Amino acid sequence: MKMNMTYARFRKEIYLGVCISVLFVVLMLVSCSSKDDSSNVTTPGVGHTVSVSPNASANDEFIKQKALETGGDVNKLSPDDKQKLDSLTRGNTELVLKNMAKN
Repeated sequence: MKMNMTYARFRKEIYLGVCISVLFVVLMLVSCSSKDDSSNVTTPGVGHTVSVSPNASANDEFIKQKALETGGDVNKLSPDDKQKLDSLTRGNTELVLKNMAKN
């Protein structure tokens, strides 16, 4: 009879351990999914994540304005504007201006 009591206690402890483990996994999933990832944007079709600064809309407006002013031609930019655009576009000023001028 003592053997059955030990086995029952063993099963109860295993069941408790499994329940705690499942609860832990669920809590981890909930905490990971509720993190604020608004500072990251995944580009559709590309599959990489780009950090977006809080003043991104102001930077976008500046880039759009310069694209319209120059018609997408980098040579029409002032040196200061070229330097700022190079920093905002990470060296892809020509490509970005051409694409934004088309749209």
